[in-house]
Amino acid sequence: MTFFSRILFGAIGGLVGTGPMTIAMVKLHRMLPRQDQYPLPPKEITARLLDEAKMPLREENETQLTMLNHFAYGAGAGACYFLACPKPENRPIAKGVFYGLLIWAASYLGLLPGFGILKSATRQSPNRSLLMIAVHLIYGIFLASFVEAIAQDGRRTQGALVGKSPIPHKDAK
Repeated sequence: MTFFSRILFGAIGGLVGTGPMTIAMVKLHRMLPRQDQYPLPPKEITARLLDEAKMPLREENETQLTMLNHFAYGAGAGACYFLACPKPENRPIAKGVFYGLLIWAASYLGLLPGFGILKSATRQSPNRSLLMIAVHLIYGIFLASFVEAIAQDGRRTQGALVGKSPIPHKDAK
């Protein structure tokens, strides 16, 4: 697999993983104690960056930008997956768990507090931190599963999607 393919498939896998992660975030947020039900990091981050840039938006546009930022971050993190896990076809679930935790730690213990965007996860409520760890595990598992499936298919002589196949398409003329 070429370097560009690794980046592309990782980015697509990151988008794929961000979907179920987002569903879990919304569902688990509702289960938090009332005092912890303030907006989750994607919304907090977007609001903070808009505030810093002095760019107020209508609520609908801020929501759209929040989702765009969230999925773009997921795609970007997915694009870097092969740097941490160069052989995705070996033990993808374990690698997904590892990578999900790595992204959570890098983001919530490093980058976001380092840039002054959010306070460190060590200063968040345990319930919110556990929620964010759980959804990053979901992200990592879906990312790794997608990348593993595509990597294996690409090596097959009769690949379903990305592999070469000597069998002609039945619907082709």
